[in-house]
Amino acid sequence: QEQQQQQQQQSPRPQQLPGVQHKKSWRDYYTEEELAHGRRINIRGALGVPLFAAWYFALAALLGALSSALGGPPSGLGEASSSVPAPILALRAALAVFAIAAFVLQASLLPPNASEDIYHAQTHLGAWVFLTRHCLMLQAVHQVATLFAGLLRSVYLASTTTCISLWMAGLGWFVTIQYFTLVHFNPVFMETCAEKAARDPPYDLRTRCIWMHSFALPIAVLDIAIARQHGPLRADSSIVASLLMVVFYVLFYIGLIVANFRVTGYWPYEFLKEFKTVGKWISFAVAQSAIMTIFCLISWGLALVPSAW
Repeated sequence: QEQQQQQQQQSPRPQQLPGVQHKKSWRDYYTEEELAHGRRINIRGALGVPLFAAWYFALAALLGALSSALGGPPSGLGEASSSVPAPILALRAALAVFAIAAFVLQASLLPPNASEDIYHAQTHLGAWVFLTRHCLMLQAVHQVATLFAGLLRSVYLASTTTCISLWMAGLGWFVTIQYFTLVHFNPVFMETCAEKAARDPPYDLRTRCIWMHSFALPIAVLDIAIARQHGPLRADSSIVASLLMVVFYVLFYIGLIVANFRVTGYWPYEFLKEFKTVGKWISFAVAQSAIMTIFCLISWGLALVPSAW
C-alpha cells in the first residue's frame, strides 16, 4: 500500500477514478520530460526577446554604417521635423499590434513531441533556431519603433527605422511567401499537423501556422507604401546597403543552423535534409539571397511612387 501511494505521488498524470470520465487535455499527449523540454523552450524564448530587440538596433546601426559608406549618413530629419498625421499614427499602431500578435502566436505554439526533429533541434536555441522567430520578432520591434518615432518625433528612431525599412520589408515578404512555398505543403509537416488535429481535444497547428505567417507580408507592404513618407525613405535608406544586408543575414542564419546541427544532429526544417553537399548549400544560399533581393527591390519600387501623406 505504501508503494502504491508513492507511485501515485510520483505520477505526472491525474488518476482516472472508476466510473468518472477523465476530461482530456493537450498535456495528455506529452511525457513529463517533453513538458519540461517545452518549459525550457519557453524560457529561452523569453530570454531571447530583449536580446533580439537589441539585435534589431545593432542591425540597423550596421545598415546605417553601410549606407554612410555608400553615399552619406541617414539623417531621419525629413520625418522627425514634421508631425505624423493622426490616421498614419493609427495605421502604425495597428501594424505594431498585428506584428506583436503574430509573434505572440508563434511563441505560444504547443511544444513538439520527442518523435519530432524540431524537438531535438530546439535543445539549445529554443525557437530562436527558426528563421520565422527571427523575422517576426524583428518586425514587431520595427513596427513598435516606427510608431514611437512618430509619437515622439524622435530623430534617432526615425533614422533607425527608415534606414532599415527596405530590408525589413523584404524580410516580411520572405516570411509569408517562403512558408507557403517550402513548409506548408511539405509531406512531413502535413503529417504532423494531421496527427495533432486528430487528438482529443484537437490541435489545429496548420491553421495557426497560416495565421502567424500571413501577417508579415501585408505589414511589410503597408509599412512602405502608406505608413512612411517616401522622400525621407529614399533619402535615408540605401537599396545597395539593404541588399548587402540580405546576403549577410542569409549567411548568418545558415551558419547558425549548421552550428546547431553540429551540436544537436537535427535541422529545424525538414527540407534541409536534402542538402547533403556543399554545392547544394551554396545553391540554397544563392537562391534565398536572390529571392529576398527581389522582395527588397519590390519594396524599393513602392518607395518610388508618390507618398500617401
